[in-house]
Amino acid sequence: MKTVKLLLASFDRRTNNLVEMVVRDACFGRAIVECVRTARIDELYFFATRDEYDFIVVAPNHLMPEPSRKTEQVTLEESLRTIHRIKLQTAAPVIAVSVARESELATIQAGAEAALGLCFTREALEFEVQRVLNLPPQAEPQPEVSVPASGSFLRALHRLLSPRTP
Repeated sequence: MKTVKLLLASFDRRTNNLVEMVVRDACFGRAIVECVRTARIDELYFFATRDEYDFIVVAPNHLMPEPSRKTEQVTLEESLRTIHRIKLQTAAPVIAVSVARESELATIQAGAEAALGLCFTREALEFEVQRVLNLPPQAEPQPEVSVPASGSFLRALHRLLSPRTP
């Protein structure tokens, strides 16, 4: 089975859990997901440019600066510059989540393959994951075969195996 490496960048735990769950569900039965999480913008750039990831999911408005900085949050412009720098050095697709409507175009122009809104849906994210990973369609579930209860099964087996008398 194929292994998919995901780099997930956001300090919002709920967003991270939702994204990871959707990615694992989208890949279920077709790929094993290895997920690396970070909340810091410097680590996002470092991991994205040092290791090979199949794709990157980033929440541009939910990144923390490196520890040496005095600010608590990174600006959207800085996040978009980082996405652009990452795209110059790697072919890994980037999906941006929790992006304000007025910032979607700028996010795409920075190099993201998709920009999902602040209240993105599970279905929209799953569609984008399957699209960027080019996953084969999931196999249709096989119909369940009903097995008779053990007593009736044994009686039926006994009738089949016992010699017939004319």
